[in-house]
Amino acid sequence: MMQQQEAMNKDGFSMVTKQSKLCARSKRKKVDLRYQPSSSASPSEDSSVEDILENIRESVTMLEASKDFESVLDVIRGAAQDFNAIADHRHRAHGTGIVETSLEAAFFEDMVCYGVGHFGTSMASRVQAALGLLLFRRLRLPGRLLLFDPVLSGAERAAAAGLGFELIEENEVRVMGWGGGLG
Repeated sequence: MMQQQEAMNKDGFSMVTKQSKLCARSKRKKVDLRYQPSSSASPSEDSSVEDILENIRESVTMLEASKDFESVLDVIRGAAQDFNAIADHRHRAHGTGIVETSLEAAFFEDMVCYGVGHFGTSMASRVQAALGLLLFRRLRLPGRLLLFDPVLSGAERAAAAGLGFELIEENEVRVMGWGGGLG
């Protein structure tokens, strides 16, 4: 367990459990989640936009070659079909007609990636950004590919825009409710 925590801390992540002080403090502390340029001298500022773009493209290629990536796509597609079946059942039960049950039409539209971290320097963050990009492409979602992370450097923000991410300036999390829609 200690080795796992050391590895996570080395890559800029912290393990938070129900009993940890980090978890307890986060419940009490109000955090401003609007974009703010990193106040620390981030090593990602040393990375050029071109280097960051190349590293993300390499991560996309690595993920595409992974035998597990198709399994991830199958799980997501299966979940989308389940959600679409629920939506179709609700529409039928309320007499509003049959809804289209394709992945693109019924449940998913935009894709939002939150808190991927400094993908200019962190391999884990780079793979997360690459996974978001690849999922958006492979699922052929009709909407926008959005990204929010207040810690991104200027070079990371430029690279993200170059890859097709639309940057969100403020955290706009909406939660899916079972009562019938987003709230």
